This record gives sequence, C-alpha cells and structure tokens, in this order.
Amino acid sequence: VHARLFGGVIRYGQAESKLVFPRAYLALPVVAADEELRRQVEARAQALLATLADGSALLHSLKAVLGTRLAQGRCSLEDAATALGTTARTLQRRLAAEELQFQPVLDGVRHERAVLLLQEGTASLSQIAFLLGYSDQSTFQNAFKRWSGMTPGEFRRRGKSS
Repeated sequence: VHARLFGGVIRYGQAESKLVFPRAYLALPVVAADEELRRQVEARAQALLATLADGSALLHSLKAVLGTRLAQGRCSLEDAATALGTTARTLQRRLAAEELQFQPVLDGVRHERAVLLLQEGTASLSQIAFLLGYSDQSTFQNAFKRWSGMTPGEFRRRGKSS
C-alpha cells in the first residue's frame, strides 16, 4: 500500500524517517491551498511565539520543546532534557537556579495552547486533549478547571458571548 501511495523506494527500520523528492516539487502549487486557514495558523503561531518571548533563554527553549512535543505525547522531563541536549537532573538544576520547576512550566505551555485552541473554536475538546498530550478528555478538563477556575466548555461559551 505504501509503495502504491508514495511510489519510489520505501525502506523500513531506518534511523530517520524522511521523504525524498525532487526540488522542483517545491515550486508546484498547493492544490488545496486555503488562504483563510493559512492566516489562522499564522496568527496562532505568532501568538505562541509572543508567549515564548517572556523569560530566560532556558525557559524559552524549554517552552519551544514542550510545544512541539505535546501532541506526540513526549513531554516528560526526560524527553525535554534529551531534546535540549542535557540530562533530566541537569535540567532540573538549571530550572531550580531560575526558581522554576518542570511541571508548572509544562502546565503553563498546555494552558496557553488550550486557551488558543478553545478561542479558535474549530477543534473538539477530545482533539484539544490529544493535542496537549493528554490520554483522555476528562484529564484535560480537570487540568483546565484547575488552571482557570472553569471548564473548557464554559471558557469557550464565555468567549463566544463576549
């Protein structure tokens, strides 16, 4: 099925996952291009970058790593440390030196991302839970209520009534 879909040579069990295609493909038009979707994604990306601008270089790097790994479910202290090229213990020490802890930083990234996704209004609560690295919707809803004092549904409804 993969050979029929992608064509060319397919190699399984490689150290890297990648697609190789001729450079000329980059100049081809995107058939299903959606300018409105592009604008929404661009606005969301800019908002995320703005939230990352606050704080130290370590905090900025950690938030960036966590933001990219949330939906992959790889947002543990160990995974973040590996992505930053250090050990979990060293990352903890560096965070402690800045009077920070890993879990509150992770919760902050999740909260910021949740607010953006809820305001956008196109993703379901279960999709948002997945995108934030939660295994189920109820865990996300409990966390969001802890962060904001209201459920995601209440937050979304308040946003629509404003």
